[in-house]
Amino acid sequence: RNTPAPANYADWKAQNRVFEDMAAITWRGFNLTDEGEPEKVEAQAVTANFFPLLGVKPVIGRSFTPQEDQLGGAPVVMLSGGFWKRKFGASPDVLGKAITLNGTSYTIVGVLPAGLRFPQLSGQIDVWVPLASDPQMKSLAASGMANAEEISYLSVLGCLKPGVMLRQAQAQAATLAAGLVK
Repeated sequence: RNTPAPANYADWKAQNRVFEDMAAITWRGFNLTDEGEPEKVEAQAVTANFFPLLGVKPVIGRSFTPQEDQLGGAPVVMLSGGFWKRKFGASPDVLGKAITLNGTSYTIVGVLPAGLRFPQLSGQIDVWVPLASDPQMKSLAASGMANAEEISYLSVLGCLKPGVMLRQAQAQAATLAAGLVK
């Protein structure tokens, strides 16, 4: 429930023995400046494995690739079902089109199911971007904080391995946290 820095998340993921996989997510706000009046859109930046970890498949298109979820990765975006319907009339030919978010052109690669909600997120999300290509990560890298270890802002979720009890996961998390403090 705390908000780790990207380096802590990477350490948790590399050293974990109780989770099948772990994914990270953080909130973002963007200004959409395509046709018409600029519009604020709610966004989430997620690791490439976020949707597969949760078993969520796009209704059209695909999810993010590991290559897109790296600094310097292609600026791609997935749309929520509601945003797709509102802005694009649920047109299936939206894939490959570009939208401009905060002055950057993002290519649409997928559309998520309508009404998709995650308990830890508040409000309706319009668009999703890969975490590493998120403007905050790029800004931190450009400012000389190439790995941004000092800034804690992620939420992390994981899927327990079969047979692992919650108390085992809590014990390992405490051990990992203590090791990181040292």
